[in-house]
Amino acid sequence: MDFDPNDTGRCVNCGYLGKRNIHIESPQLDIATRWDRYSGGFSYDRFYGIPWCFGSHVNFLAEIGNMENTEERKRDIIEAINKDRKCKFWHPWQEFQSPKETFDYSTMLVLQQKNEELSTSLKGVLEDSRKIAEDAHKSNRLLTGIIIALVVVQIMFVILDHVAS
Repeated sequence: MDFDPNDTGRCVNCGYLGKRNIHIESPQLDIATRWDRYSGGFSYDRFYGIPWCFGSHVNFLAEIGNMENTEERKRDIIEAINKDRKCKFWHPWQEFQSPKETFDYSTMLVLQQKNEELSTSLKGVLEDSRKIAEDAHKSNRLLTGIIIALVVVQIMFVILDHVAS
């Protein structure tokens, strides 16, 4: 089976696919290796595991059902992880990166994008504020000039009134 990095939505090439040992009760989610993904093995030495979605978007345990470590189980796993689920949670798989590391990286990318959008937005607000300040300064100078002109006219009227009397 060939890996197509542009084929989004399939668990086989999703960074959130991990494996869990079903023989011990542990919250630990391990890396699903290339061998796990393409052979359907998902094994731990003497024990076997099950594919596990870090985002809990797929319940492989319920979907696969067959817990016997057989070739049929491996085919069921390969079929399940190769379904095109068109999953919105999908993120590209990087070999040797755990599902948690994939989640952290994905979160960092989203935060960086939001930071860039906010920065762009703030630059626009800053530019608008600068224009408003410039316009206010022009208006203040014009208003000050008008007030000075009115004061001068008023003083001239007082002087003319004084001279006439």
